[in-house]
Amino acid sequence: MDKVLQSRAEQSLASYLTALEGLNLTKKVNRVAEFAAKKATWRA
Repeated sequence: MDKVLQSRAEQSLASYLTALEGLNLTKKVNRVAEFAAKKATWRA
């Protein structure tokens, strides 16, 4: 029983970390996109 609970906890932690990583990546992409948009408006 303990091993089942432990593996479930590890799986949920892993999925949580993966989601967090994805969120950070999305933020970075958004920042780059905003920067590119600003550069485009400066040139125009």
